Amino acid sequence: MNVDHARQRAIRCGQPSRGLGATPHSAWLASLLVAGFASRISSQTRWGDWQLLTPRANAGLVHDAQRDRLVSFGGSYVLGNGRVALNDTAEWDGRGWTRRRPTSNPLSPSQGRALGYDAVRQRCVFFGVITNMPQTWAYSGRDWVQLSPVRSPPAHEGYASGYDPVRNRLVLFGGANAQGPQLEIWEFDGTNWQQAASAGPRGRNDAAMAWDAVRGTLVLFGGRSTEAGAQPFDDQWEWNGLAWRQITAATRPPARHGLAMASDTLRKRIVLFGGRSAGAGSEFGDTWEWDGTDWTQFGGAATPTARAGGAMAYDATAQVVTLVGGENATTALADTWTFDGTDWREAAPAPAPSPRTAHAATFDSARAEILLFGGREGGNRVLSDTWVWRDARWSRRTPATSPPARFDHALEFDQARGRAVLFGGQAGTAALDDTWSWDGIDWTRAAPLARPAARRSHAMAFDRRRGVVVLFGGVSGGSLGDTWEWDGSNWALRNLTVAPPARSEHAMTYDGATQRIVLSGGRAANGIYLSDAWAFDGTAWTAVPALALPTPRGEHALAFDERRGRFYTFGGWAGSASARLADARESTGSGWATVPGFVAPLGRTGHTLTYEPTQRRTLLFGGESALFGLLADTWSLTGSAAGEFVALAGTGCGREIGVPPATIDAFGVPSSGNSNFALDLFTQPPITSPLPVFFLLAAAPSNTSLEGCVFALDPTTLLATLYRLQYGRFVSQSLPLPHNAALLGASLFVQAAHLDPPAALNGLVLSVGYRVTIGERGGL
Repeated sequence: MNVDHARQRAIRCGQPSRGLGATPHSAWLASLLVAGFASRISSQTRWGDWQLLTPRANAGLVHDAQRDRLVSFGGSYVLGNGRVALNDTAEWDGRGWTRRRPTSNPLSPSQGRALGYDAVRQRCVFFGVITNMPQTWAYSGRDWVQLSPVRSPPAHEGYASGYDPVRNRLVLFGGANAQGPQLEIWEFDGTNWQQAASAGPRGRNDAAMAWDAVRGTLVLFGGRSTEAGAQPFDDQWEWNGLAWRQITAATRPPARHGLAMASDTLRKRIVLFGGRSAGAGSEFGDTWEWDGTDWTQFGGAATPTARAGGAMAYDATAQVVTLVGGENATTALADTWTFDGTDWREAAPAPAPSPRTAHAATFDSARAEILLFGGREGGNRVLSDTWVWRDARWSRRTPATSPPARFDHALEFDQARGRAVLFGGQAGTAALDDTWSWDGIDWTRAAPLARPAARRSHAMAFDRRRGVVVLFGGVSGGSLGDTWEWDGSNWALRNLTVAPPARSEHAMTYDGATQRIVLSGGRAANGIYLSDAWAFDGTAWTAVPALALPTPRGEHALAFDERRGRFYTFGGWAGSASARLADARESTGSGWATVPGFVAPLGRTGHTLTYEPTQRRTLLFGGESALFGLLADTWSLTGSAAGEFVALAGTGCGREIGVPPATIDAFGVPSSGNSNFALDLFTQPPITSPLPVFFLLAAAPSNTSLEGCVFALDPTTLLATLYRLQYGRFVSQSLPLPHNAALLGASLFVQAAHLDPPAALNGLVLSVGYRVTIGERGGL
């Protein structure tokens, strides 16, 4: 079943008017902005978040019927012997994920969360236990608001949750705490939690619940015992709001826990996917359907990979069940799949390597892509995977031959021979001394006559003027201070009279302006972190005080932007795990300045920073933070203006005195090429009948008073009037932004007007006005 989401929204929300500039969105916006109607702002170096969905398991997922989007909250991934909790909010509109940035939101528990949609109040409801405190929150598309019910379920984990759409209740069952298994049903009616006691299923963790549209009951399946051995269950129960009843079907899925279930209300089926029969490595990849009488296993060719902890919800508009993430025996997942009852379809593949640190990356100029290899992930598991970044997305390569797993290695592209070169690193407790090359398809181990001693935490850079890869330093038993060069066949040791002091955890890059290799910081043999900088011209190393770092550090990253003639450095640490730095600095060769921007990556160590000349940006990936542990986020650093959505002061007017005016929120970042960008209008008073809404776009702002209201746009520069029907307190206007470099830094101004008879201005309500600045392409 192919679903046209744009068509679905047009039917529900109305069509654009034939007013000013009313031609297809991408065409009119591109033509008007490129033609110079919009104002320009000065370019600055800014960070741009690529807004990729981080791999995760045990997230909450629900369909927001009012706003026609799936809402995902939280989740976690394994780190060592524990779990790292995520507390981000993202929305899926059928084409891609867009990360939201609410001003307030709950902290996500690492395990156990309930998320349902309250159709009466048109909001998503979340329940979780955070720092041993039960909390209930509501989300209506902008911010999370904490609720204050008189009673709450006790603090516990591992519970199952489902939503009863007839009685409009979020229902919890199961889980355990220090007092033992929880056998009571808890229901939230939108205001308070109520406890219901009824003899029913045995105590269990990690079961699943979903609505049975045929029988009008909530169905509970599987889970695992809270007793020693954690035995998985294959029993099935239903809750009708008053009592439990066990169902014995002729056919049923094998016993499992950590499964995902959702109710396909159109086909009146419960869809079940995955789970585990025991611990990691016992994941299922099967699909089952419950029709109210019996279970049937789906036998289609395409199917998601086996997993547990996936999140699943039914998208009533697209008429598909959507599955997001989960985890298998080795890693957390970030893929998105849809199921229409006939086929599974991968809608958004896994966007990034797993969270990791101590990996290595380089720009492959022969293939115009960034190459990444290895590193260390959760549980100190060492990796041997190969990834490339191209066309604004990560993809994994599966070469026939691969270097052994390692971390703290060095990787550099040899432009003279069109191959990436990898050397050394660590595997387990042993340092390595092997050399590998990558030709874009496969890895090949080299057999040089001479080679550097085994080491880790060294650095390499390609000397473009002389056509050799230069290696310096590292550690193996003690810190090293030797300089080696790779000519494509052999390593050669350079005997230099002057060289930087021995060190490890330093960073190196090639300065295209002076045609020298620059070395920065690192950790000295005595354990002290350094801030010095050195340059190597092929003959001698020379200290460069003008490029000395503002503070000593190691495990930082360094890159040179050829287009702008600037060095960039980010992160690192200076001696303690809690002192990971978050300062982004830039330099033209004389001193370091702070990179401006409100949005920036978390402080970290063990990340990579790689200049991508084809896109004129520097890319940061992964690393390890003090607060969130290992990371899998991707950031770009560009010289273009960042996309911004900023409210104009003192505009708009409400329905009546004391009622705040309507407001607009950006769905996604206004960036060149973001086809998912939209304007979301939120109105304060409830509207019970469909009324027209007008989104007005102009090239310049104004401050015109209209009977106490302020019109924020200059009418002489009006670009377009877009019309929609409003059915409630929310309406969305899609505004796809073309991918065009001429739009970078351009601004337009937007304000919404909608009819509401009690309003003072002849029944018209004006929203707050906003400036939309189009920035560097950065995300979905």
